[in-house]
Parts: sequence; structure tokens; C-alpha cells
Amino acid sequence: EKEETTEESNFKVSKTSNVTCVERVTPDNIAQFTLTATNGSSQQQNITSVKDKLPLGFTYITNSSKINGVSVKDSEYVTVSSVGDTKEIVWKKEGGWDVSAGQSLTIIFQSQAGANALSGTNQNEVIITPKEIPADPTSLRAEYVIKVAQDCSEPDTSTDTKTPADTSTKPTTPSTGLFDSILGKIIAGLITLIIGWYIYS
Repeated sequence: EKEETTEESNFKVSKTSNVTCVERVTPDNIAQFTLTATNGSSQQQNITSVKDKLPLGFTYITNSSKINGVSVKDSEYVTVSSVGDTKEIVWKKEGGWDVSAGQSLTIIFQSQAGANALSGTNQNEVIITPKEIPADPTSLRAEYVIKVAQDCSEPDTSTDTKTPADTSTKPTTPSTGLFDSILGKIIAGLITLIIGWYIYS
């Protein structure tokens, strides 16, 4: 008898956004996120749930979810709960989502940054749960780093690598001194001769 084998799940997850920076006031405090789980195996695989942990101070915008391009009702697919000081979104349905080989499950949703969102870079993580055992569990999660600023139109200097710690370890070349040049040596020689003549006389 031919034994049936179930291939390990081989999903790769990615997360993107339409913005890299948000502010704390409307209309510049909304970010749209896209979660994509692609089936890299040769068989159809199933995803039972998708979980996204928002950064501190971010909230989910009600009924903003689209699954594979179709708007869905939160009451049928979405659960939002508080985990510590952050919000966690879970998309789940009975039977999960069957994803054909080489195809993807895509979820788009919107989130809003509030007054208590932290300034600077904020980490946003998504994790999927497949029905089958994953070949590589680390591929089941992805993150997107979004910046919160008072004014996103200002130039971003956060990537400047010139920090005090950096400069302290780099050798510095002193500027040329007066006596390092040929002209400086001639002048020094003349001054020495004049002082010697003055002392002698």
C-alpha cells in the first residue's frame, strides 16, 4: 500500500506598510499594514490563525480588515484584546484558510497611533499559526518597524552613525602645525638667528 505523507508547512511571512512614519494627531496618525503569508511548499497548506501585536499606543481601526482583497466584518473574523499595555489582533475563522502551493494569504488593515505612542522606532510583529508542523518556525513571523514623530516632515537624523562612541574609537589626524611646513621651519630658523644675534650683541 502506498503511504500518504503530509508535507511540513513552509510558509514565509512578510509585513509592510504604506508609511514609514506617523504622528499622534489626525490626519497623519493612521498606518495601513499588509500581512502576507506565502505557501512555499508543493502542497496545499492551511493557516488556522494570524496574530498581530501592535506597538504601544496603537489601536486597530474597526472593520478596516481586508482578507485577500475582500472587506470582512470584525464580528466574523477579528478579535482585538489587550496584552499588557498593547493591543493584539487575531484573525481566525472556522476551518482556517487553505492556501494552494505558491499562493498567499494577504490581510490588510489600518491602525491609529494615539497620544501615548512612543516617540522613535516602534516594532510591529505578526505571527501565523499553520495547521501542519512548520519546517522552519522562525519563518512564521515577521516585523515592521514604524517611526512615531512629532512632525514626520522633518528630516530623519536617527540613522546618523556619527555618535560620540563612534568618534572616540576612530583615529583623528591633527591639523598641520606652524612648524610642520617648510615656510614655518624657515621662519623658526630666522627667529632663532635673530635671538642668537641679539644675545651675542
